[in-house]
This record gives sequence, C-alpha cells and structure tokens, in this order.
Amino acid sequence: MTMISTRQITARQAAPALAGAAFSLLAAVVPASIRRAALLSAVLAATLALGTTPSQAVELDAFLEGVDECALPRPASPLGVFVHSLVQRYANKPGNPRGYAADRTDISLDLPPDIADAFGSPTPSNFGEYTQVTVPLNGTFGGLPVTQMTFRFGNKNGIKAFMIVFNASRADVVSEFGEAVESGDDRGQNAGRRGDGYSAEIPYGEPGRIACDWSS
Repeated sequence: MTMISTRQITARQAAPALAGAAFSLLAAVVPASIRRAALLSAVLAATLALGTTPSQAVELDAFLEGVDECALPRPASPLGVFVHSLVQRYANKPGNPRGYAADRTDISLDLPPDIADAFGSPTPSNFGEYTQVTVPLNGTFGGLPVTQMTFRFGNKNGIKAFMIVFNASRADVVSEFGEAVESGDDRGQNAGRRGDGYSAEIPYGEPGRIACDWSS
C-alpha cells in the first residue's frame, strides 16, 4: 500500500506550467514546424491531465466509531481486530533492546477490504518503555481529513495509547469533536474510580489531533 501525500499538486495547477515550460525550451533549439507539433502534444497532454485527480479519501467513520470519545475498541469490532493484529505483528517482547523494531511478516494485518486502500504501511519504533506504530491514512473522520494514526504498546508495562492526526486545524477538530472528547474524558475519569480509567483530549498545537490514553 502506498502512502498518499497530503500536499499533492493538482494536475489543474501543474499542467499549464508544464506545457509552457516545454514550449519555451523547444523554441530555443528546434525549427518552427517541429515546435508547433510539440506544442500541440504538450497542450494535449495538459488537457488530459486536467481530468486526473488524487485518489479519493475513504470515509472511516464506521471503522473509527467511538474514537471521538476514546472508547476502548471492542475486541470484535473492525478497529479492535485491526489493533490486535498490530500488536501481534509489531509489539516488542520484554527484554528486546531499545531501538529494536519487530515486524513479524508472517502475521497479516486485519482490515475490512472496503477501506484497506486508505491505509499505508505501518512503521514501528521501539522507544524502550513502549513501541509506537504509525499508520499513514488517506481518509476522513467526521468530515475532516486524517493523515495518520499512532498506537503505543508498552514493552513491559501497562502503556496503551492512541492518537489520530488530522489534516485540519485544532479549531476545526474542537468544533467537530470537542463535546464528544469532553464527554469521553468525563467518562474515563469516572471509570478511574473503579481502577480502569482513561483520558481523552484534543492536545494543543497543530495540526488537530485526538489523543486517547488507556494506560494502566
């Protein structure tokens, strides 16, 4: 799977400049008849390019259900199954040296086929106390574009955290998800009295993010 850049230059922007640059170069070195033929080819290529668009972002609302309140994914849910497969493939066992990044290629990542194209190849990093797995995304959640998810799995402790990163401002994320995140954080604080609490927040800084911490 290929990671899709969030700053793609559209064909509509690039094509006219490409045709103009090509013609300027040709004008300096070739006869007029050849220049005319080349210009026609460049214009045709630019015209065809106008019809191309970046790949469509995939709607991930159903897959990410509950993330806006930092609800711990249910084991049988699509997100829960995916997280379990990430743990099986990338989580480090206690005792692995800092910097060692596991990648058990015999273990497949479980994603619903209809949204699999939205996911790039995960990158694991071992920070000693925890392993972080970064998953590139080309999707939307709550109508806002998302660029990646990160997961933290404790190597020999109870660290367990999640963050979703938007290609949108913090203000936009607060506007769309602020009430849900606040409600989730209140629920997590109440659960803390039973010993299974968690936190939910929209951290300060750009771009907008939702951060969930279920560490024990």
